Amino acid sequence: MAIALVSSGVGNQSATSSAVTLNTVGANLLVASVAMYESKSGFTLTDSQGNTWTALTERHSTGTSRPQVQQFYCLNPTTKASHTITAAATDLYGTVYVHAFSGVDAYNAENGGNSLSDSSLATGTITPPSDGSVLIAVGAIGGTSTETGAGTYTGFTQAAFSAGVSIGLTVSYYIQTTAAAVGETFSGSTVARAAS
Repeated sequence: MAIALVSSGVGNQSATSSAVTLNTVGANLLVASVAMYESKSGFTLTDSQGNTWTALTERHSTGTSRPQVQQFYCLNPTTKASHTITAAATDLYGTVYVHAFSGVDAYNAENGGNSLSDSSLATGTITPPSDGSVLIAVGAIGGTSTETGAGTYTGFTQAAFSAGVSIGLTVSYYIQTTAAAVGETFSGSTVARAAS
């Protein structure tokens, strides 16, 4: 079965939590991308269906606004037509973006980078182990910046940085037919950033 995007959506931005509700029926992979403040404490990622989420590597900057980005995934989740995923923490200042895909067999690899202050940041390249894979790139922005993506990724979305409210988030995905090395670069004005 070919991989397909079932649904996706961005949550509200706030100092303590970010939640998104979407229809996940038919999906067998959920990926939550969270941009947040580096010094957050008591972080949790939960959903209304009680699924267990696997955390990937934190990518963070040491800049003034200290943006951090982290991805989480859930393979073969319990789904629902009105499914809410919530990221919460003390000093979260975050945004959550969720992708729901069908036709996915397994999770395989990750890559990423971080920068104190730069005008662009690459996620690093990934070579999927087989044809027919989905790749997701996410970046966290610690300042005012209009982001653009480069390369073959699509579905580019941005939730802007808001001082005192949230770290900014950029996200895109790529459904690859033939396995090959591919990466994403997020570019904008010179700010602290992190990417995965």
